[in-house]
Amino acid sequence: MPGDLSAIERKLGIPVVRGPKDQKDLPPFFGKERILEGYGEYRTRIVAEIVEAYRMSWEEILAEAEYYRSGGADIIDLGCPPWRGFRGWARWCRV
Repeated sequence: MPGDLSAIERKLGIPVVRGPKDQKDLPPFFGKERILEGYGEYRTRIVAEIVEAYRMSWEEILAEAEYYRSGGADIIDLGCPPWRGFRGWARWCRV
């Protein structure tokens, strides 16, 4: 992740170090052995939520859903409070 860390260092008064991008690289970052046994055995699914989708038009929902899908989302959750209905949801969702 790019970016200048000096503002954080100034605010905290301590050195700030950027950690590794991938979780598998955390052990060597902390001076431990990297163990890759079992690494990659699971398929991760990415979930995106369209917050307060029930307040949006279908066109807005579809545009935001496409944004998340093109960014890699496998599942898109349409945010809605449980006490409020989401009129017309069945038309757009599949089980």
